[in-house]
Parts: sequence; structure tokens; C-alpha cells
Amino acid sequence: VRLRHEVIYNPNAVADHFPVSGENSLDGERIEAYSRNITYITLKHSGPFTRALYIAWALLIGERGSLGIVTFAATVIAGDLSAPRRYLRSTRGRLGGVRQVLRIRNIG
Repeated sequence: VRLRHEVIYNPNAVADHFPVSGENSLDGERIEAYSRNITYITLKHSGPFTRALYIAWALLIGERGSLGIVTFAATVIAGDLSAPRRYLRSTRGRLGGVRQVLRIRNIG
């Protein structure tokens, strides 16, 4: 089997970039951008089962950089007053990543 690759140039192509700098930053914009980017990349490059599993994990469990319900609760219990803001920004970013994947699939 021989694979053939083509380079396609489209001068009208547009790319949306959401920069994230400073991994350990708790800045709301960075949290939202990180959540959107990781969600977009995971959903774009996964199959249907992995997508469903990822969305469930992301919204229910989450991680330190992008809170889900469980990590939000743990952060509140630990006394972090920024937890509600971080949770809302994480959720907004994740939903943005889902919308971005859906928009690209509808275009392509």
C-alpha cells in the first residue's frame, strides 16, 4: 500500500488561534483558552466513544487547570475563593471547544 500526500494551498484559509501562556496561571482568559483548546483537540482527533467519555470526564471530574464538578468541589473545600470563577471559565471554554468542533464539521 502506497500512501499519497498532497499539499493544498488555500490563500483564503483562516485559522483561529487561542494562545495560552503560563501553564500555572489562574487567569480567567487562560483557563478558558486552555479548556477550549484541549476540548477541541481531543474531540477533533477522537472517535465517538472517546468523545463521549471525554465530555463526561471533563464536565464531571475535570483537572486542576480546567475544573469539573469534582475538582470544583475539592477546590472549594480546600478554601480556594477563586473556584467558582475558575469553574465557570473552565465550563465556558469546554463548551466553546465543543461549538468549534461542531462548526468545523458543519463547514467541512
